[in-house]
Amino acid sequence: MNKITIKIFIIILLFLICLFFMVFKFYPFGSKVYILSNNSIGISIPKFSKVVESEDNYIVLKTFRSKYIIQKELRKILKDYKRYNCNLPDTIYYNEKDNYSILSYNLEREGFYNKIQINYKIGRVDNNFCGKIHDYKKLKYKIFPINDTGYCYIPDAFDIKDNNNINYAISYNCFGNLAIENGMGKMIYFDQILSYGWLEIDDFLKFLEYQSEIGKFNVYKSNSAILYHSNDFDVFYCKSSKNIYIDKEIEMNEIICK
Repeated sequence: MNKITIKIFIIILLFLICLFFMVFKFYPFGSKVYILSNNSIGISIPKFSKVVESEDNYIVLKTFRSKYIIQKELRKILKDYKRYNCNLPDTIYYNEKDNYSILSYNLEREGFYNKIQINYKIGRVDNNFCGKIHDYKKLKYKIFPINDTGYCYIPDAFDIKDNNNINYAISYNCFGNLAIENGMGKMIYFDQILSYGWLEIDDFLKFLEYQSEIGKFNVYKSNSAILYHSNDFDVFYCKSSKNIYIDKEIEMNEIICK
């Protein structure tokens, strides 16, 4: 074999290797089924991807294949699932045959690999899951006027417990009906969204603090109390007693907390 023949052979070999790599990286090969270790349910994932981590509610895959192809494969997998809105603007995909829901998936580059995390839940998610507000920074509210009879839909006083079973006593002087948008995009009266567990009282207080940080609420603090003031309503929070007062306008008065 002369030098010219060897060069041609090497060129052809390199061409075939590049062609194989391009086909492997950019051609859609379809999906395969990964059986979850904690039960017999199989989740469809793109072919030529390796599961490197598996937990109760998510799996992590790695693959050499391109991000475009992985996204295309995932869309093809999910197109046959039932689709509905949950925790807006997210979309939930439900596999009725195998009884699991895909909550979301994320792709990111990691060295020579693309890493995919698929978040799932066994069974179909219900309204209690979809109605929850998971990001207090995105909380939206609206104040509905009192009806013609002067009736307020929110009670004057009610109690709510937080995740640590600490009781908060809330006093509401009706200036209108404060409503919060739940995870399905529906406005729910303040007392109801708290009692349903769709909004945690701690997250509501975090929301007020965040609003003060971005300049939409004014905040006044002392050792025993915090007053959040806006053009829409005020919230007065007694730190030690866990009493919360909501009204159109409230003065900073620590005596209320004693």
